[in-house]
Amino acid sequence: MDITEIHEELFSFLMNYRKKNPNFNFLPRKINRGKKLDKGYWFLGNDDYISISFFGGTDNKNKTATISFNVLPSSSKYLDNGLLNYNSYIQFTARDSIIKLNFIKKIVLKIQDAKQFKEGEFRKTYKSHDYVSNLKHFLDIDKPIIDNIIGDKDIDGLTLLNSEALKYIEAIETRRNLK
Repeated sequence: MDITEIHEELFSFLMNYRKKNPNFNFLPRKINRGKKLDKGYWFLGNDDYISISFFGGTDNKNKTATISFNVLPSSSKYLDNGLLNYNSYIQFTARDSIIKLNFIKKIVLKIQDAKQFKEGEFRKTYKSHDYVSNLKHFLDIDKPIIDNIIGDKDIDGLTLLNSEALKYIEAIETRRNLK
């Protein structure tokens, strides 16, 4: 499956999920750097990975979302190097803030099968190669746990998403309608 087809499949799934859960927000790609939005890359990443965030906040040192759901297509170079043998996982990273890192550690303790991947980074990997099923599991099981722990806090930028994310979704819907 082509990477843009995976983006489309994930975006469609999330929009359908949103119809059933109107207060549900996710953060797609914000800007069209490298014309990636024009190519159908609805989320952050490149040809080797897709990263979807459901929370506010970034790890400025790692240049990724503090918490994200990631998909590696079967053609990903990260699968070829033998380091990773799965195609979807939750990533928790906080290398830029000890306060945020300590908070992330509290979250990770509550997420079944989450483990330290490297210094300042934790992952929960899914054994299934069905990334849509894994995303549904994340949304139904893991995300509510994370949401509950974060609550109305702002831990060095780590927050729940608000409706501000909708403007980015609307920009993608416009592009999809032009195709």
